[in-house]
This record gives sequence, structure tokens and C-alpha cells, in this order.
Amino acid sequence: MYDIVWDPETGGILLKEAASEGLKSAIRPVFHEELDLLGFQEKWRYPRVREPLLWATTVGRLYFYRGECVAEAKGGSFFQAPTIRYFREDLELTPVDVPAMLAKNAALMRSLTQEAIGFIRQSYDRERPRADIAAVAFSGGKDSLTLLDLVQRALRPDEYVVVFNDTQMEISPTYEAVEKAKKRWPHLRFYTSRCHKPPEQTWREFGPPSRIHRWCCSVHKSVPNLLLLRQLAGNPAARVLVFDGIRGEESPARAAYGRITPGGKHGTQVNVRPIIKWNAGEIFLYLFERDTFINSAYRYGLARVGCSICPVASNWWNSIVFRIFPEDCETLLKILLEYSHNLGKFECDYVDSGAWKARAGGDNLGQTSKIVEIIYNTDRKYIIREPSPNFLEWLKLLGNDTKMGEGYGCISFKKYLWKYN
Repeated sequence: MYDIVWDPETGGILLKEAASEGLKSAIRPVFHEELDLLGFQEKWRYPRVREPLLWATTVGRLYFYRGECVAEAKGGSFFQAPTIRYFREDLELTPVDVPAMLAKNAALMRSLTQEAIGFIRQSYDRERPRADIAAVAFSGGKDSLTLLDLVQRALRPDEYVVVFNDTQMEISPTYEAVEKAKKRWPHLRFYTSRCHKPPEQTWREFGPPSRIHRWCCSVHKSVPNLLLLRQLAGNPAARVLVFDGIRGEESPARAAYGRITPGGKHGTQVNVRPIIKWNAGEIFLYLFERDTFINSAYRYGLARVGCSICPVASNWWNSIVFRIFPEDCETLLKILLEYSHNLGKFECDYVDSGAWKARAGGDNLGQTSKIVEIIYNTDRKYIIREPSPNFLEWLKLLGNDTKMGEGYGCISFKKYLWKYN
């Protein structure tokens, strides 16, 4: 919401209500773990401390020390380490003076925080009467940590639940962050949603997800989350109110999201986004001010947290995660290599180049069409041969399932109705 400029005095950042020289890229603090990983110790001297040592941009991967651009990271992938271009060598780093940085930003951060807390309370009071249950979406990342802390300051513990959506593909620090959150806020009700099928099974059944076929988001995230909330509400058609930590700075698509979105994810769900306008600098200032732990993955250079292998992840993510958490990548990476081998591709090149992310068809899935379409006038009928025993579970992806008897019923979504038997 505010512009950000460098503060050479503290080594930190300053919020400005308007600054023509403000940074135009998302930023993140840089810790000694990242410098060690990338080999900065060969050129620079720095202490191994808890505080950040400098800052980096998430786009362009430029490193700034007290306002000066001192290095740049280039390249990187699963099987190739990034290279570093130095603009300053023989540099000795002094940690960011975090208390002084927080003091300089206290007034604007107080205003930002109070507005968010007030918005959460007002949104809850307005939307909750129309919902059966309210929840905070918790991912273990910096945004959801900020969101959760704001919500628990605005609402009573009995007014909502906290749901961690476990895709079963998360990196280890995320699971550690969830356990830390439970200890930090023991008065809150934490729940975990997950798909009943493990990803190693769905990846083989559907093929690896891609930017075109991102089936993983529905199968492993949104649907399990909604099913859990319906179960907790005791209503298979429950209307749910979800506070999420999405921020517009993350992508052009998210920048277009509304702060309150009815039916954005599902027809029966309202999403409230208190920090949609916050930038990454404000997020870290808030976490430092509240002395809230951060996911340890950020200390190695990651700008976000998510699934260990993801079709929309950057090469930077692949490079860092595979070097620090190889065991978290092992199962899905093996599936990717097998998939590329069966396509007749050179496995490492196909995976490392990200070519698998562009998959648009069903090559190499070893399946033949099981769906027959019958069209009569304006009616359409689909016959599924050899359906999976869990086929009715997958139908829930389409909408609300109403069973009218053994093996038959209807799926409804907005004005549409599909019958099945």
C-alpha cells in the first residue's frame, strides 16, 4: 500500500506515502543461509546471525546493500546452480538494524495494521450471518502468517477455524511452520484438509500437472478444503466464509482480485482478502515487528512457499528447493523423469528445461477414451465405461452433490444441473 525506498542508515527499508524513487519490484530480506548456499563467502565477509544482512528483488534477482546494488544472481534450475555476478567484491556486511528500522516505520505500519484489523472485523460481521462457517486459509508462508496474526487480533477464537491445506507436496519447512503456528496460537482451532489420494497416485493417473492442465489445484487444494469446511459445518451444501492471504503484488491476475469475492473459488464460498494491497516489504516489517517466526525456507532465498515441484514455479525455486530439500522432491521428480523417458525425451533436459510444464495432451498416460458422448437435439448424455470405484468423489469437482438414491443423484452449480445414474 505504501511505496518503499532503501534506508542506508539502518540497512533496511522505509515506507513512504508517495515516492517517485520508490522500488517497483517486490523485495525480500536476505539471510546468511542464502549467501552460504550460493557461495558468497568466497567474495564477501558477513556474520551468521538471525537478522537479515541485505535485500534482494524477486524479479531480476538483484542484491542491494544499504541502497547499493552489489550483486546479481543468474540462471539456475533443478540440475544447475545459479551463478553470481558481483558489482562489489571484498565486501563486509553489517546486519540490518531491525529495531531501528521498525521504529522508523512504526507510524505507517500502525495505520496499515489498524485498517486491516478493522476491515476483518467489519467483513466478518457483514458476511458471517450468510455463512455456515468461517475459516482462515493457512499455508505456512509469510502472507498466511501475517493474515492469521491479524485475524486472531480482530476476531474471537470461537468465531472461526484455521485450515491448513496439505497438498502432500509441501516442502519440509512448511510442515514445521504449521506446528510452530499451533504452538504460538494454542487457543485457535487448527484443522488439516487433504485429498484422499496421494500425489504420486494422481500424478500417474492424470499425468504431471502443467500450466495448461493445473488439475492439481482443484484435486489437492480447493476441493479438499471445501469438503472439510462442509464437514465441520455439518452441512454438505454449506456456505463458507474464507479469509485468505492472497496479495495483488504476486501476479497481474491476483492484482485484479477484489478484496471481497463471492463465488470466486466456489459458488457457496466468499473470499475475504485483508492484505490484498500489501507489498512484501510491509509483510516482512509486520512479521519482524510482531516477532513472529518466518518459514525457514525464506532464509535460503525463496520468495514464496508452495509445492516442492510445481508447474508454475520458477527455475530459481527449482534450484533452491532441490539443493536444500532434495528428499521433498524425490518422489515427484522420479515420476517426471519416468514420464519424459516414456515420451522418448532425454529425461534430464526435458525436466530441467521445464518442457513438461507445457503439457497439453494426454500422451503417455496409457489410457484410452472411456467417455462416450451422445447428442440428441439439445440434450447431451455421457456414458463412462469402466468408471473408477471413486468416480462419484470426482463428480464433486463440478458442484454440490445431492444423492437421490443408491448410485444416482444430481450435481448442481449456479444455474446448471447434471443428473447421473
